[in-house]
Amino acid sequence: IKLHLLMNNIDVFLNVRTDSYILGLENPKNETLKRIKLYENAGADGIFVPCITNTKEIEEIVESNTVPINIMAMPELESFDKLQFAGVKRISMGPFVYTNLKEKLKDNLEAGIKTIKEEQSFKSLFV
Repeated sequence: IKLHLLMNNIDVFLNVRTDSYILGLENPKNETLKRIKLYENAGADGIFVPCITNTKEIEEIVESNTVPINIMAMPELESFDKLQFAGVKRISMGPFVYTNLKEKLKDNLEAGIKTIKEEQSFKSLFV
């Protein structure tokens, strides 16, 4: 595929996902390292490792390969500056921002609709 893209002068960044952590495998770090080598040899430009949270393991994975490592937002992750220091190049927000905002807006939406019904007016939308 990459050869076809190169021949047609199409610049694509292939960010390949490895799901060792998200699947809860017995030794996700070792499995991830194996998969990364396969992906690198196949021409991947980056690796996405969702659900990894251990900074030491992130550092080991970053140091063991030549392509950028991307991770996914998780509550246990260190701060952005510590992750950057560990070598992380990108952090995906996944669906978490959308899901969080949707839940917060749901309560406000229900209250807003209730107000409109009670007041029999749309004035509350413009306050």
